[in-house]
This record gives sequence, C-alpha cells and structure tokens, in this order.
Amino acid sequence: MIKQLTSILLFVAAVGAETAFAADMAVKAPPPSVVSAPYSWTGFYLGVNGGYGWDPTNVNFDPGTFGAIVFAPNFVPTSGAPVSLSVHPKGGLGGVHAGYNWQAGTWLYGVEADYDAADMNGSAAAPFSVVGKEAGDAAAINGSVGLTQRIDSFGTIRGRLGWAANTSLFYVTGGGGWAHVRTTLNTFGVSVSGFNPGAASLAFLTATSGDVRWGPAVGAGVEMAIARNWIVGAEYLLIDISGSPSLAFPGASISGNLPIQTARVRLSYLFH
Repeated sequence: MIKQLTSILLFVAAVGAETAFAADMAVKAPPPSVVSAPYSWTGFYLGVNGGYGWDPTNVNFDPGTFGAIVFAPNFVPTSGAPVSLSVHPKGGLGGVHAGYNWQAGTWLYGVEADYDAADMNGSAAAPFSVVGKEAGDAAAINGSVGLTQRIDSFGTIRGRLGWAANTSLFYVTGGGGWAHVRTTLNTFGVSVSGFNPGAASLAFLTATSGDVRWGPAVGAGVEMAIARNWIVGAEYLLIDISGSPSLAFPGASISGNLPIQTARVRLSYLFH
C-alpha cells in the first residue's frame, strides 16, 4: 500500500513539473516580429538652407559711340574696336524654405517657396581706345571700362514631383523665381589728346542700377529622413532671370538673361 501511494505521488510530481516547465517555456517564448509602417512624407515642413551660387553676365562696349555721345557734337570717331566684358558673380547664400507634401503610394506631389540672402559678386575690366576728329583736328580717347555685378537676394515658388523609397526621396522641381541684381558700369584711367585740358573729366562716368528681375526656375534634389520629423537634403536650382538692367551708359549694352545657378544643402522639419 505504501509503495502504491509513493508511486502515485511521484507520478503527480512528475506531471506537475512537466506542466510548470511547459508554462515557463510559453512565457519566455520570443514575441512575434513587428513590421514597421513605411515612412510618410505627407505634411507641412519648414527649413533652412545654405550653399553656393554663380552666374555669367556679358557687356559690349563701343568706345566710338561712347566718345561721340560724351563729346558731342565736336568729336567724330573714325576707329575704335568694341570691347567685350564677361563677369561671373559667385559666392555664398543662405535662407529659409517652406512647403507642403502630398504622398500617394510612392509618388510625391508638393509646393514650396523659399527666400535666400546672397553675397554673389563679380567684376571685370578691359582697356579701350578710340581715335577721331575734334573740331576737325586729330583726337584720341584712351582708358578702361569696368563692370561689377552683385546678387544680394533671390527667391522662388515651385512645384515638386518626387519618388519616395521609404525614407529616401528623389524629386524634380519647377516654377518661377526672382533676384535682386545690382549692376555698375564705369570708365576710369581715361586720357584724351587733341581736346582742351578739361575734357578728360567728362569721360569719367559711372552708372549703377538695382533691379528685381524675374524668370523660370527649375532644379532637382534628393532628401532623406534621419528621424520621424527631421529631413536632410541637397538641391540644384537654376533661375533664368530675364530683362536687361535699367542702366543707361553711352556705348554699352548688357545681356538680358542672367542664369543664376545654386547648389544648396537643406535641413527641414516635417510636421506629421
């Protein structure tokens, strides 16, 4: 009887131990893996940007026309080669941007506006010479002409079309832009012969204009979400502003189009 009771107790203890072990294994089993949702680019965003910009500008200067206008009606030019100047303003820039994204699957649609202060400067100079007649006598004008241009601010309003690969975004952009351009043209180091002594002072001229000019803006960029709300990116932008500056200078003509190119890095905060 005692042996039978002992066997029953050992059996019950073994079953209890096996049940407890099974329960413990069930509790310690690893949880099922959780698949994270794709990143969403939809929402309003604000940010800052900074980078570098450059552009080319050309001016043609005719010293014969210059002499005929400045010393009219006595001076009559007989020869004088035209002068061409090319200036390339370049320098740093920085500003702010804001926009809104709509994401549909992997496609992104958006609109963005930006404003940047800039310090893009350039200058060039070249000598000129013109000979002619002043009141029937031989005369000549020799000197230099200089061109300086500075872009101190610009801005754009653009649409964006992109393709999103989770936390990465590749996009193209297009719209319109403006820039404030300051242009100065001057003559210096001027000497005259065959004129009265005071005539040389008339040939030192300076003209300056400050214009807001408009044109189309196009570009492309890439962005990456480094956190739920923070985004870093890089962007190339071309603003082809048109229209000649309101600069009246005898004998000079300045090219109308000014293709400003910029390369910028960006940091944005996306409001989900």
